[in-house]
Amino acid sequence: MPDPMTNTDHLHMPQEHMEALYASSNPMVRWVFQQRLNTLCKLLTETNPQTVLDAGCGEGHLLERLQTLLPHAHLQGADALAVPLAQAHLRAKRATLVESPLETLPFVSETFDAVVCTEVIEHVVEPARVLAELWRVLKPGGTLIVTFPNETNWTIARFLLGRRPIRVPDHLHAHTPRHIQSLVGVPPVRRLQLPLRLLPFVCSLGCVMVFKKM
Repeated sequence: MPDPMTNTDHLHMPQEHMEALYASSNPMVRWVFQQRLNTLCKLLTETNPQTVLDAGCGEGHLLERLQTLLPHAHLQGADALAVPLAQAHLRAKRATLVESPLETLPFVSETFDAVVCTEVIEHVVEPARVLAELWRVLKPGGTLIVTFPNETNWTIARFLLGRRPIRVPDHLHAHTPRHIQSLVGVPPVRRLQLPLRLLPFVCSLGCVMVFKKM
């Protein structure tokens, strides 16, 4: 049965979106999501933040990993959907979780050393509001990490693999690095790609942008 779609004033996303992708029958999808998770963990352990917010934490896959990698950090997750949060409670027992739209987070300004928003910004109705709110709760000197898919290259990769190109119905926006930079308002300190080698081609299926709040 298809995953029920959640439509709100803030968000358009299947209720168990990330769970389905991490367990996808498509090896390309599983590989990309594991690579992204590994990249996020590496970036966060390099800075060793003491307070971390996973904004749009879903079922808690990243928070589960961070429990071990950052044993002394205070881990916080926020998500607008109750169904994935219930799974996150089971998966990331050390994290503090809150049900909240990302446009109106229940935290005082300058709370977190690191804020992560991974594969969420393409689903929200007002990405500018979400990014402004994430920036608000980030401490000066803190790190904001935003990831999003390369929609064009996903279409190309599906074609190269002999699959029918499709438009993902729950993606409200097709972001580019330039667009995300314009919304955040500062240039990234790092920009990483998630390559997939389909010889003789190499496709970047996702982008990871790291911003520093001065």
